[in-house]
Amino acid sequence: MDVAVYAGAVDASVPAALPPPLWQRQQWEAVLGDAELPPRLEECLHSMRNKESAAFRVRGDLLPDAAPAFGIPAAADRGGADVTYLVELHAMHSVKSWEFEGEAKIAEGLARKDRGNAALREGRLELAERYYRRALEFVGEDFGLKDELKAACHAARIAVCGNLSQVLLQQRQHHEAITFCDKVLALEPTNAKALFRLAKAHDGLQDWEAAMKAVDRILVSDANNADASALKQHIASEKKAFDQKQKSLFKKMFA
Repeated sequence: MDVAVYAGAVDASVPAALPPPLWQRQQWEAVLGDAELPPRLEECLHSMRNKESAAFRVRGDLLPDAAPAFGIPAAADRGGADVTYLVELHAMHSVKSWEFEGEAKIAEGLARKDRGNAALREGRLELAERYYRRALEFVGEDFGLKDELKAACHAARIAVCGNLSQVLLQQRQHHEAITFCDKVLALEPTNAKALFRLAKAHDGLQDWEAAMKAVDRILVSDANNADASALKQHIASEKKAFDQKQKSLFKKMFA
């Protein structure tokens, strides 16, 4: 495919009047679901057919952060301007999980997990999330696996779901973080990292009772876990402050 990225709205019907692009690439062979693409472009591509050209204008507030790899400044640096993608799609291909079996399928999942880990280390949370979700298409269930491969698949799933829950926590997507913590705990009920993240997610939702239960499950197995003890104190402190604030509000209401 050929891709050009512009700041603001552009008129693709008059090529000679187009401003210089922020970034462009021609004859780009990118595998959907695996390749790093400009933000929001993948969902645009799914609406296209082979041999089709299209212009996609993405609202500025949907792209708040910079994407240096594609020449896109942060919204604040481009005056909140929209971003336009001009795309000519020659052919589209994606790697389908059902095309793989057994060890090869697990290996594909692990490869995407590793890409997610690299993105997470760089602080690129949305990219990391996309890789982890893609990894789960390969290791997210046991269907079709021989019994001798299930342990390896479970280990990969635990790692991917754990890392994905961390990414979601960092993006304050607490409900979904809980979902993936639960997936880890379904396979490994005493996984301390999953319990810690579960407690953090419940804390973020101000569900302190559930948060305390998760922390206590860590401390039952490891009474000297300093991180869990510190989190328990933090949760208790937050709950106390909230209760005091509620008492103060009620006093004012009935004074």
